[in-house]
Amino acid sequence: MSNRYSIEERYTIVNRERKEKSVKEICTHYKISRTTYYNWERSFKIRITNENKLFTYRDVQLLEEKNRKLKKIIEIYNRTGCSIQFTLYKKIRAIEKTEGRIVDRHCRKDIINN
Repeated sequence: MSNRYSIEERYTIVNRERKEKSVKEICTHYKISRTTYYNWERSFKIRITNENKLFTYRDVQLLEEKNRKLKKIIEIYNRTGCSIQFTLYKKIRAIEKTEGRIVDRHCRKDIINN
């Protein structure tokens, strides 16, 4: 039953219907509990208090993924002694020295994604 409504439908219910109807009316109409409604609402709106901005759950997921990849890049730079100004060739050679294996320049994304 938890997947009865798609993410798009949930978003519509939470953001559009709320402007026109009360939570009780929405829950009755869509046959969902108030707890479910508030869980959906919370998942779609995350408030960053310092700047008072609203981010969707998906925005936060994308930022977390980008942050993970950047941390991996920094870890590689620290481990290999590279700097961001190095050419790609120097970066690959430094990685090869620390990893003990040859890195194909076309497969360099694999290093960051792992």
